Amino acid sequence: QYPFRNIAREEYRKLLRHMIAQRILTVMDDDTLLIGMEGERIAFSKDFHTIFRSLGETEILHNGEIIGNVEGIPEVGDIINVADRLWIVRSVDNSGRKAEVEPAPESSVTTGRGMIPEVHPKVSERMREIMSTADIDGRLTCSAKDALTDTRERFTQSATDRFVMAGQMMHIHVWNGSKAYRTLRLMLETIPEVKVLYSFEPYVINVLTELSPKELSKECDRVSTMDPVESVLRSRINLRFGKFDRFVPDELLAKSYVDDRLDWRKGILPL
Repeated sequence: QYPFRNIAREEYRKLLRHMIAQRILTVMDDDTLLIGMEGERIAFSKDFHTIFRSLGETEILHNGEIIGNVEGIPEVGDIINVADRLWIVRSVDNSGRKAEVEPAPESSVTTGRGMIPEVHPKVSERMREIMSTADIDGRLTCSAKDALTDTRERFTQSATDRFVMAGQMMHIHVWNGSKAYRTLRLMLETIPEVKVLYSFEPYVINVLTELSPKELSKECDRVSTMDPVESVLRSRINLRFGKFDRFVPDELLAKSYVDDRLDWRKGILPL
């Protein structure tokens, strides 16, 4: 048996080779593994034994100029509020400490990623059921009833259909769990005829495309036959969130992302 025995041997080998290449580990002539020069510097630093990394702040840039900072690390496609206006994140650098943005559409709302928990598909399904009925629980306060009525009116106006067209812009109301939502967004980003404009997880994705909903669904099914790990590696997804992720090769981080955060399959975009 070997450490991390629930991990495939070949993946464990890739991890060790990566750490050796970074001089975190070193190999002796008898194949004994020892802590390397870089590993010593890391292991004896004052914060190595803490489990969580401080979120810190990310510099937000527009056209190369700093316009402010946000706590934590945003993701590409997030809507954030900086300098009293909304911006859409277009890129995040490898260190996760700088993000390039551009002005978001006027109808956008902030993503608030740090406050959104994982949404199960059944929760999303129940939310849609509640929005589609006129029933109001008598235990709700007056303000809660007003908020529910207002939300239902907005839902009736814009979100009853899965696809809402506005010229070449398509609003896709996902109505699924967080994993399916992230999968769909990544698949859409993989399709050459589609440009993802902005998204609000796990509810809506706005894209620019000349494809019909039926054609878009077929394209997503085509993408589902591709290697999801390769798709993640080619994407702009920031894979390094954990404190020790920098010690892990990109391929293994991408595989972990697929296993933990995606639902890669055919039929992810039903009509």
